[in-house]
Amino acid sequence: MSLSADLARSIRAAAAADAVSVSRWVVDSVEDRMLLRRMRDYLAGYEAEFGEITDEEITRIRGELPDGSQRWR
Repeated sequence: MSLSADLARSIRAAAAADAVSVSRWVVDSVEDRMLLRRMRDYLAGYEAEFGEITDEEITRIRGELPDGSQRWR
């Protein structure tokens, strides 16, 4: 696998901004991506069993979340 020079620069800059090594930044990014994949698969299974989650349900649940949690979806 190879990265473009622009992508490599962006990764180094992001790692520096997060005050971590490039390796740590890449591992964290891959772990985040895998978590999102598991969440997507879980939600697909949930919706297959119980039906699609509606905008109304999301709005209701957002109202039950603590402050700062409103950024989801």
